[in-house]
Amino acid sequence: MASSVVESGEPVTEAEDVTSSPTPTAAAEQPQPQAEVGADRAKDMLVVNMFGMAMKSRVIYRHLVHIRLVTKKGQEFILSSYNSSARGDRVSKQMDNQRLIAYLLSKPGAGQPTVTRPDADVLPQPDYATTYEDGTPISVYDGASVLCSLKEIDFHAQVDVEELNTREEITFYMRDSLQYTEGHLDVRISLDVDLPWINQTDPAILTDPRFYQYLEILTSQYPLMKGTYVSFRSGLMVHSVAKERVKKAEWAFMSTSIHKACKVVDGGGNPMPVVELDPRSVLIFNSITLAELVLSITRNKNWFASKEEFEKIRRLVQEVKCFHFFENSKKWSSTVHTVKNLKMLSPEEKAEKFKNYSQLQFDHWPAAVCGTSHMTRFYPFEYLRIVPWQQVHAVKLALFDLVPRAMLPRDRWSLVQKHFTELSLGGNPILESFGVTVCNNPIDNVAVIPAERGQAPSVKFDGRAVLVSDENRDWRPRSENYTRAGKVGFLVVAVISHPNFDPNNIKRNIDEIIRRARERKIVFGHVEYFPVFYEQANGHTVYDYVEAAFKHTAQYCKEKSCTGLLLLVSEMIDDLHACLKLEERLNDIPSQHLLCSTISDPVNAGPGGFRGGGRGGRGGRVGVVGGKSRSQTIDNIVLKLNIKTGGINYTADSSDHPGMSLPDKKMFIFGLDVAHPEIGQRDGLTPSCVGMACNSTDIPYSFLGDFAYTTPKQEAIQDTILETFAVRHAERYVENHGELPERLAIFRDGMSEGQEADAMRECQTIEKALLAVAHDMGKHDYKPKVLCVVVRKRHNTRLYRKGHNNDPSNPLPDTAVTGVISTYGKREIFLQAFRTIQGTSCVPIFWVIRDDEQHSDAQLTDMVTAICNLHQIVHSPTSIPTPVYVAHELAKRGADLLRAWRLKVGPTSGDENWATLTNLLCYENCPNLSKLRIV
Repeated sequence: MASSVVESGEPVTEAEDVTSSPTPTAAAEQPQPQAEVGADRAKDMLVVNMFGMAMKSRVIYRHLVHIRLVTKKGQEFILSSYNSSARGDRVSKQMDNQRLIAYLLSKPGAGQPTVTRPDADVLPQPDYATTYEDGTPISVYDGASVLCSLKEIDFHAQVDVEELNTREEITFYMRDSLQYTEGHLDVRISLDVDLPWINQTDPAILTDPRFYQYLEILTSQYPLMKGTYVSFRSGLMVHSVAKERVKKAEWAFMSTSIHKACKVVDGGGNPMPVVELDPRSVLIFNSITLAELVLSITRNKNWFASKEEFEKIRRLVQEVKCFHFFENSKKWSSTVHTVKNLKMLSPEEKAEKFKNYSQLQFDHWPAAVCGTSHMTRFYPFEYLRIVPWQQVHAVKLALFDLVPRAMLPRDRWSLVQKHFTELSLGGNPILESFGVTVCNNPIDNVAVIPAERGQAPSVKFDGRAVLVSDENRDWRPRSENYTRAGKVGFLVVAVISHPNFDPNNIKRNIDEIIRRARERKIVFGHVEYFPVFYEQANGHTVYDYVEAAFKHTAQYCKEKSCTGLLLLVSEMIDDLHACLKLEERLNDIPSQHLLCSTISDPVNAGPGGFRGGGRGGRGGRVGVVGGKSRSQTIDNIVLKLNIKTGGINYTADSSDHPGMSLPDKKMFIFGLDVAHPEIGQRDGLTPSCVGMACNSTDIPYSFLGDFAYTTPKQEAIQDTILETFAVRHAERYVENHGELPERLAIFRDGMSEGQEADAMRECQTIEKALLAVAHDMGKHDYKPKVLCVVVRKRHNTRLYRKGHNNDPSNPLPDTAVTGVISTYGKREIFLQAFRTIQGTSCVPIFWVIRDDEQHSDAQLTDMVTAICNLHQIVHSPTSIPTPVYVAHELAKRGADLLRAWRLKVGPTSGDENWATLTNLLCYENCPNLSKLRIV
């Protein structure tokens, strides 16, 4: 892109090189525009972490690579695949395959086409070099199945073991594979029949994912060849040299990495390929034995006797890939085994399973269980070594308090520039051979982009507008009544106490919360404190206590014909929250869970609260008593209490477009999301969970919903699930409003770019459900206006704004960017409705896949911003629209309820029937909970 438009409408013709200064944008040197009185939208200039690619005309030939390891018995292993079940690890495979292909293509005459293709005369004779001086074709290879070159290649060869043994660059992985199987390699390189060649400057190729793939391979090849980076997984490149020790985890190391993605952006009508860079901190396992791993965590050699330590280590090693040691040959195999679980073996089992292991050091330890079903194997810890370059999963980081600190915008921008240099994107022989230049300049690479900021939304409590901060877009009401105050006949307070907490202090603060709730007109009939449970009580568990508290509440409500609510105060106890919510569902009584550290006067804690250790907010959640945020904490608790008792806290609408308020537009809004099984539960026995929410209540600002279980790891939602939910709530909408909605808005979370067809199908399923309800009402001409938006937050685009001292900072709340950096061929709006609390914000992308009314970008951003302000349980906007947030929480709630159910009753024979489980645990069959927002 040759220029960018600033607020004056004049093109920017000069700019500082971003490599020479940490300032994110030269255009930002100009005075920052502010919203004027009467102006619709304030202007701003932002920088994006994209680097434009200038390309010369080149014909790129796409080849498919097949590398097979063939044993003497004819058995085949596919090596040109990153499948985790295959031999070796990804990094070793990629390096060896790349070295193997480079060696084979360097042979005289290798790769010459044997047959002239019929379309060969269509392509012009190249006026650029297609081979190196030694005749080797100029090519780039991803180390798996795709090779792109400037010359057509047709190659087939069989390589024996002796020939590869002479190549020093071939690593242990491939040597072992060949020696282990006593076979040969069969290598074939041939043109891809579906897309044999592309012209990289042809506009028709800009939307093809295979063009993106070519750019990814091209920009990765040189740093991989130099060995400065390894390809960790698709898009993520880890620096192979920059390693940092981790004091809390000697069994791992921290490595700086970069997420690199190539795509084509709109460029304001001038489409342009770009490279997108986003730094990451990745924790990687050391390649040590499982025994060494355990001993670096605990000095207790009887760690398995402690339930807490056993569970911690079990969760750490679960799904870890390992190599197995062969005692007879005294060497490690390249065959990969995945640890599925740990199991204590009886002496008889151990004698059978471990009879071939004579060098056992820890024969009293549990066995590592690898494989599943009939392929299950049991191994001692000292006979399994962790496969190198294996990332520690994010769930495991939390177990050991190793979650990386959020990265400030100035630090992230500095690392982007560092990686740009380390990746040699500024220029290297491979890029030059392919006629590609990556520009580190804020103009040529469309990094400087215009942005707009709408006015603050109109937030009202009981019809009265409150002041919304222009800078942070939050609000601080003090005495306003809620839009609708909740009501409950019986409030039960149950306390699970720890010796460090004084139950009397907890009671005083609960009384304060109740007093504040009554000030806001929430009605409590009878309030009762259930007998305090102490963790050391004999013969009973905290779960028994919770069940008893619910039974007591249910009995009272039944006798008095009133509604109830259980307020549980406890410490953080494993699975307690899930069990609480299961009892809530089984008894049809809402509940609220508070931590002791949140609402008590913790012993020996300063103003920062229990986890803060007197250090203020940075240490943890601030306690109610003695903390600076005492009133705010109480307000947040009361906000949620009002929701749980059937109330509505506030409303929010657009200030810029008053006619787009939810009551005026008669809009039926859906939010959809799917939660998948966590690591360690992906065995096909745990379903994925669909969360669904909508505003079918009499007040359109409130969102209720439900969940349903579905096929594991399936992102697309089944039609029957959507249809059932949509019909049910469309009927409720008509019941509450007396008419059908004029508009239907659907916000879908979690969809990737390749799932547009699934998202559109889901949209059509909900639309058909509304049409079916209308048909039953005799409204045969009914046709709602549909808006369908896919919300994406799992991406790597970062936006920077000039802040204090010219440092890069986060965009202000309600800032939107449209058009310029949208994926070419798609309508995308980057909208930050929230204020970033820490780190660098990841601005959500709102991908519009259907818009019957053809809203302007300004109308859409203002409507979405208003919906992001309807979370109800905080005085600020959320990053994604409230219906999506509620759907996301409901999907997680469904997973929690299933886990708690299995803890309570154990697996059942009907577990594989997801519809039966849904009917058993969903909220639709609860007369009370189905009418409340319970998340």
